[in-house]
Amino acid sequence: MTRKQAREAAFHALFALTFSPEANQKEIIDLLSPIAQAAWRDECDIYNNPAHEEAEYIEAAVLGVTASAAALDASIEQHAKGWAMGRISRVARTLMRMAIFEPTAIDGVTQATAINEAVKLCKRYDSEEAAAFINGVLGSIARSDEGEKA
Repeated sequence: MTRKQAREAAFHALFALTFSPEANQKEIIDLLSPIAQAAWRDECDIYNNPAHEEAEYIEAAVLGVTASAAALDASIEQHAKGWAMGRISRVARTLMRMAIFEPTAIDGVTQATAINEAVKLCKRYDSEEAAAFINGVLGSIARSDEGEKA
């Protein structure tokens, strides 16, 4: 499984958690195990290759985004001018959380890569309009981060 596929698998787990936030994150991660993936091969191409080499990334992304959700949401709310979190689709919200979290906590993931991958996944799972929206919000966050570093 490539990093791109692992990111999509992590998105699936995080998206599932939006429907039952009380679920045990470890149980969700276990659903992404190679054994469980075998059952999903017909549903989604990314599960055709075992996640052995990217299992650590998936676990770090799912647990990290879940643990940081409040802070990530605060950043989204600050930069999504005029949008309440309840108006943002679960897909867009999940992808923005991941894109904000990844560059700060996972080695080798740049902010540009995280934004680009979030936009691509949003186009696949939501709409062009939602992808444009998250691109704008994540771009605003990136510019804000650059201003703070300068």
